[in-house]
Amino acid sequence: MNPVQTAIVEHFLVIGCQVDVSNGATVGLSASVGPNVGVTISGIPSANLGMSASVSPQISANIKPGRISEISLGKKQFQGDRASIRVKRARVSVDGCWGKVSTRIIGRLSVSTKTADDTINILSARTWL
Repeated sequence: MNPVQTAIVEHFLVIGCQVDVSNGATVGLSASVGPNVGVTISGIPSANLGMSASVSPQISANIKPGRISEISLGKKQFQGDRASIRVKRARVSVDGCWGKVSTRIIGRLSVSTKTADDTINILSARTWL
């Protein structure tokens, strides 16, 4: 068995976004007001004169498929046989997403010897925001 040359522990948050609207969305109204004229020729000829008005909502967005982002919460190289990362009260903001957002915390241990590299990932349960 070869001795360990390096070992690193990492801790990060993975955020999955269902639909990416990071380029923005706009919401607005359009309105039109104007005269209205109508003429009837069949039967008894007649003419109508009036006003019309309308208001319509408008929504536009540049949507893209969702994305997955990784946010590092810490990385530490082993000193001897120990290393640790402690995270308290981490706060993350998710902007530019439409639909459900999933989060998962991952711990990763990477070990390297003279003849091999090995990595193991430990995943938390998925949480939906």
